[in-house]
Amino acid sequence: MKVLIDTAIDCIKAVSSPMKDYEDAVMSETASRNALDYIITRNVKDYSQSKIPVYMPENFLHLF
Repeated sequence: MKVLIDTAIDCIKAVSSPMKDYEDAVMSETASRNALDYIITRNVKDYSQSKIPVYMPENFLHLF
């Protein structure tokens, strides 16, 4: 497991993101900068504009 650190550039990009929730936009920008394959969350609706694919935990488990 790897812990990602949000950077100032993630926060700056999140401000201009089309995502409505700033904190979720920061997470999406951090995931994008780190070239992650997906985000797993129960809050899928707030990530509809995410650059990274988003999965509910139960849907993600069905992929494997």
